[in-house]
Amino acid sequence: MYASQDFLPHRVGVEMKYSLSALTHYDLFLPPNIKALPISKETSFDELYSCWCDAFSAGDSLFFSDLNDQQRRDFFNSLGNAGSLNRDASFILLKGSQIIGLSFVLPGGQKNLHISNMCIHPDFQGNGFGKAILLRSMQSAKEQGYKTMSLFTDTHMVAYKLYCNIGWQVTGKQIIYRRE
Repeated sequence: MYASQDFLPHRVGVEMKYSLSALTHYDLFLPPNIKALPISKETSFDELYSCWCDAFSAGDSLFFSDLNDQQRRDFFNSLGNAGSLNRDASFILLKGSQIIGLSFVLPGGQKNLHISNMCIHPDFQGNGFGKAILLRSMQSAKEQGYKTMSLFTDTHMVAYKLYCNIGWQVTGKQIIYRRE
């Protein structure tokens, strides 16, 4: 159907789930100059947006390059805000006062939390910070009594490999088409 309308497969996205009962305690190593703090209502969404833009513009996300500035802002706003986040499981990573990473975690159904966004500023990628913030969110969800976490990601992204290595399971697949 899509091929007849000049659409071609653009990327493959997957839904993933993690059973928090499988989560064992991890020592979450962060250097002394990096702090992980829950996102509060006082957290600047402009600073979060700036970190997200820097991370996704330098990263391997295909969807980000397809969006103009207003579409990026609208998409970012759809990922969550301080009022809709599970603030105990949504974190920022700070180096001094600079936000270098974030995880947005939303209610996702009965006993489930959903990671709607997670990123690390490109200057700090490759240091284990993505794994640290992911595990911090997962541990917090488990401590709150949640049974599962879910997310959606593209299979070509580095983050997909991180999720698989930690034990996340693919529960659904979606081919995303693009008009050529």
